[in-house]
This record gives sequence, C-alpha cells and structure tokens, in this order.
Amino acid sequence: MIETLRSLFSRGQTVVHECRQCGHTVDGDTGRCPVCGTESIARYPVE
Repeated sequence: MIETLRSLFSRGQTVVHECRQCGHTVDGDTGRCPVCGTESIARYPVE
C-alpha cells in the first residue's frame, strides 16, 4: 500500500535516496545504509 501511495505522489518525478550521514546513494526501499549502517535515509524529489 505504501509503495502504491509513493508511486501516485511521485509521478513525473525522480526521487534520489541517499544516506544523511555519509552521502551514499541507496535504493528507495533501503532502510539502512550499507556503508555506514545508519537508518537516516534522505529522499529528494528531482524534477
């Protein structure tokens, strides 16, 4: 359900997901950075 809502609200936009601590780019469904281990993932819509 959450993925459906995300797709509805992000149509026409690209969303970049990256770690707030180390800046590593991650997939949208990542909950923890594979590089530094933090759970703080930022989501930036890019038009």
